[in-house]
Amino acid sequence: MISRRKVLSNLNTIEENFHRLAENKELLPLIDNEDEFSAFNENFREIAEEVLATRLERQKYLEVMNEILREPLLELNTFIDRFKDGGEMPMTPRAEAAIARTSTTNKRLIMMLNELIDFEQIERGIFSINVDDASAKSIIDSAIDCTGPPSGKKLEIVSNLRKDITFRADADRLTQVLINLLSNAVKFSPSNSTITLSAVEE
Repeated sequence: MISRRKVLSNLNTIEENFHRLAENKELLPLIDNEDEFSAFNENFREIAEEVLATRLERQKYLEVMNEILREPLLELNTFIDRFKDGGEMPMTPRAEAAIARTSTTNKRLIMMLNELIDFEQIERGIFSINVDDASAKSIIDSAIDCTGPPSGKKLEIVSNLRKDITFRADADRLTQVLINLLSNAVKFSPSNSTITLSAVEE
């Protein structure tokens, strides 16, 4: 017969293992009893070990992808920006449109890579916010630049900012938030409409 104290101890062990799995920590040892609790805990540990192994593989994959992709994407972004500034050679309107599309796609890839790394860091409990002086105009312009209407949908995304506003924030994270909001707006807005980003200081 199992005592009440033993039942509570077993439940605490199981609960602690749930928390440890969520935090990617090593699980507590198996409960040494021939009862439902120990059987459940053993099954849970088997599943948890598979989950942890999968997370580790995903973490390694993201680290490799970040290492391989980030530098080429950033270099390509710099190269495209030079062309957009018009300093390299004159371009036809068609070429300018192609460069603009490539720039938007490249910046979206960089943002997607950043978000994947962010999600991984959140799960591992090491996500951090880098607060510094930020410009509303720069953040809004970057968000608009990284967001484009889907194929076949005539939409315009504009900024309605009467004056630049400076404040303390993590500009990259805030840009990501605006891109996600703009993407939803683009998705659900009818054709031949305008999406406006504005900011006011209060």
